[in-house]
Amino acid sequence: MNLGTIKGRDKAKEALKTALRIDYDNPSFHLAMAHLFLKRGMAWNARKRFEQVLRLDSLNVESFYNLGLLKEQDMFEWRNSVRPVGISFDKWAREDLQEARANFQRAIALVPDHSLAYYHQALIQHELGDYKSMADYLERAVEIEPNSKDFHLFLGLAYHRLRNERKAEQHFTFAKDLMGADERALFESPTPLQQAEINEESSAEETLNAISGSGNNATRFL
Repeated sequence: MNLGTIKGRDKAKEALKTALRIDYDNPSFHLAMAHLFLKRGMAWNARKRFEQVLRLDSLNVESFYNLGLLKEQDMFEWRNSVRPVGISFDKWAREDLQEARANFQRAIALVPDHSLAYYHQALIQHELGDYKSMADYLERAVEIEPNSKDFHLFLGLAYHRLRNERKAEQHFTFAKDLMGADERALFESPTPLQQAEINEESSAEETLNAISGSGNNATRFL
């Protein structure tokens, strides 16, 4: 069944609906439905399914992590919608941020080597301007996954924000060595990093994409 097509996703949805009628308390069926909703761009429905999984299996790491990502997305969408008119974070965005952070913390508590959860904790700390905690989370992420270009690149940014240029250069070099030729050529241009320094109001992922010259691959649903 090809979930990359509308027809394939429709067939999968009908199969899962049948499975849930037979065994509604099976968390794996709800989890599969949640991912199907994500593929269809139905974030609210996916969130409800992940929450149902946790009602059935309170230790489901995958659901905690994905709920964290969904709340993080809500936070960035709110941030981007109000930034053009000069409105700062208000309580709704901050609530999204706190819920995202709590879900990532739960995922880490259950799986201490969950590198992506550490990475997303670092994104949140960037939003809060806490670059020391951002660096700490990313140090843990690269310890777990040392060959991640995005982790090294973002850690370099954290040290750049902290004015520790020696460590920043070290991790930018690690990241560059993991890049393809086109990415490396763009990264070696000084302009993106200069823009990142000037525009500290950019979100973490906007800055990371700017200095890498491409969309990063670290943000992904599981």
